[in-house]
Amino acid sequence: MIEIKKKAWVHIYKMEDETDYTGKEGWATFIDDAGQLHGTWGGLALNFAHDYFNFSIKEEYDEQK
Repeated sequence: MIEIKKKAWVHIYKMEDETDYTGKEGWATFIDDAGQLHGTWGGLALNFAHDYFNFSIKEEYDEQK
C-alpha cells in the first residue's frame, strides 16, 4: 500500500461498469497493492487502466469538500 502524502482532489468522469460513480469527487487516500486508487468518493477503487478521472494537487485540505 502506498499512502498519498499530498492532498489530491479527484473528479471521476467514468468508472468501468459503475455508472453511479460518474461525477463523484473526493480526496485520494492510498494506492493498494493491485495499483488501484482509493479515496473518499465511495467504496470502490479507481483502476488507472480502465477508469477515466483527473486529479489536482491541493496545498491545503478543504474540510468543506
